[in-house]
Amino acid sequence: PKLAPKITMPPSKILFAVDQRGHHGSQQSYYFYRHKTDMRLDEPGFRGWSLGRVFREVFLPQGYPSSVSEDYLTYQVWDTVQALCSSITGVLSTRAILAGVGVGNEAATVSGAVIQWLMRDGTGMIGRIVFTWYEGSELDANAKTWRLMADILNDVGMTLEMLSPIVPGYFLPLACMGTLCKSICGVAGGCSRAALTQHFALRDNLADVSAKDQSQETAVGLIGMLLGMVVSNILAHEKDAVGGWMTWTLFAVFTVLHLYANYSGLRACQLHTLNRQRVNILFEEYMRSGRILFYDDVAKRESILWWDTQRPRIVLGAPFRLLLEDHRTRECTDFERVRQYEEVYGGLHYALDAHPYAPISVPKDVMVSLHHDASNKDILRAYVNALWIRGLVAGTLPKERIPKGHEADVHGGSFDAVLASRRPLREGLFDRFIADAARFWRVDRDLLGTTEWRLQEFRWVDQ
Repeated sequence: PKLAPKITMPPSKILFAVDQRGHHGSQQSYYFYRHKTDMRLDEPGFRGWSLGRVFREVFLPQGYPSSVSEDYLTYQVWDTVQALCSSITGVLSTRAILAGVGVGNEAATVSGAVIQWLMRDGTGMIGRIVFTWYEGSELDANAKTWRLMADILNDVGMTLEMLSPIVPGYFLPLACMGTLCKSICGVAGGCSRAALTQHFALRDNLADVSAKDQSQETAVGLIGMLLGMVVSNILAHEKDAVGGWMTWTLFAVFTVLHLYANYSGLRACQLHTLNRQRVNILFEEYMRSGRILFYDDVAKRESILWWDTQRPRIVLGAPFRLLLEDHRTRECTDFERVRQYEEVYGGLHYALDAHPYAPISVPKDVMVSLHHDASNKDILRAYVNALWIRGLVAGTLPKERIPKGHEADVHGGSFDAVLASRRPLREGLFDRFIADAARFWRVDRDLLGTTEWRLQEFRWVDQ
């Protein structure tokens, strides 16, 4: 085989190279001579394993900061504060529960305490299963909302646990409700945190970012445990172990700080994926000014605690029969409507209608039926089309965006969603919006709360 030509060093030259560990790590420069290599450490004050380097290696993802998103550090600082506050309030609520089950009370029995503890844990397990079944699919789509809701539920649960020994007759119900709230917090917080971790990991280093997050939480937990011991020793001198003013003052202060830190951290988080709220914000601005907002602008405008309560309600992934059925008689008589679906939505892998046959001026629902071949881009286009219809009905679209001839229909009770969709689809309005959004945002994931209903077959058959 033919060998590569040998590279020779010019007689009057030496070779110089520089290696660097990570983005901000130490540098090593090399001078290669003909018969030896001279290595020099170019980092000022380099003394092997410095304290800062050890901290980065133990608690920060490999390659930090280039391996994570820009909002990672801000979020982690606030997350550390909230975890520390939660550790201290957890110590206070545990003191209350132990007092409630009879620790320190000579009249209490071991079997009674065990039964109460098992009932608390059983309630939490059942609640965890039911919540996962009912809301599991929403945790990805609204990660920031459920991350904050998780900590609110955690604080509510600890508050109930603090109250339980004060009202002895209702100790078990209050303790069980407190455990239920904390169990739901565990599910919602863990799952939504996984979605946020996926956002932070820029190099497909999800496991590394998650592992370092666990290290940070463990370290904060240790510090919180030590502070909790100090707090317990301070409160040990109170006559009322669970109802004293100092106990409740500390609990209130750290609970408020816990919620504030959570809110601040989530407010600083700039997700790049599109859920319903972010698409609503982007499309509204696009209709007004023709520009796509960037991550930081949307993060400032979006609400952390958000649910889609606007009307008409958009049902994304509705069974096809709901587009044709009269909601009062459950009958379908207007087959001409199907011809309009074929004309307007042909080749788009979806069809929508705004509460057909409704004898009211404002439709209650925009039903969107999806074909089984619909891609994530098709689903996004369908949702934007539905937003267009909602904007027409609610009067939130700029007047120049309303199709000519439909101004009276929108307010006169004879609004036709299918015909109103014809012009923007023909002009490619929705496709332009998606193409412009794709320059900055991730449009390859479906986080729009889509159901599993899909149209498998659609054809005319003989009677």
